[in-house]
Amino acid sequence: MREATEIFEAKKGSVNVMIAAVTVVVFFVMQFLEKRSAGGVFYGHTSRFLLEHGALYGPYVKDGEWYRLFTYMFLHMDIGHLVNNMLVLFFLGNALEYYVGKIPYMVLYFCSGILAALGSVVYNINNPVCVGASGAVFGITGAMAWLLVKNRGQLAGMTKQRMFLFIIMSAYGGFVDKSIDNAAHMTGLAAGFLLAMLFYRNPEQAAEEAEGNID
Repeated sequence: MREATEIFEAKKGSVNVMIAAVTVVVFFVMQFLEKRSAGGVFYGHTSRFLLEHGALYGPYVKDGEWYRLFTYMFLHMDIGHLVNNMLVLFFLGNALEYYVGKIPYMVLYFCSGILAALGSVVYNINNPVCVGASGAVFGITGAMAWLLVKNRGQLAGMTKQRMFLFIIMSAYGGFVDKSIDNAAHMTGLAAGFLLAMLFYRNPEQAAEEAEGNID
């Protein structure tokens, strides 16, 4: 219980919160620029508009527009897409940052997202326009899976069974829904799992550093 409370306290001013905040701001700035809405409540963007503002698109990446491997992570198709990614990021990202540290967390998040984008470009022969933080979010999920494995299935109120059930359900959704870029998701998941092997610190060390940051 104490460990979970420390993670909650460590959320204040965290890198994860800043990444989420920037992502949300970008969505509404893009919405303002496009000046369009659906139903007056749920906002969204057209694929053309997103493509013009940094969405991932294989042919453009292959032509040298490598920045799209990074910028696509901050773009979302609609508010539902945004909320789904931010909810998972909120519940898993802060805990992961607590255990690996701020800079390693940032590296893990963005490397997972970039590698997920590369996986999408290589695998998707139909070259769909892709946006969203889900590749990076799956990287966070993969990293948390590794932490659970290292901690024998129990970590800050999470269990190995719940985590792997979440992964299986997410992967299933990707295979069923053809609009979901499953190649990006699975590449991000694998990238996060492997990167966590490099960045993970033991809980005692993480607790000591978190207490020092809070003080």
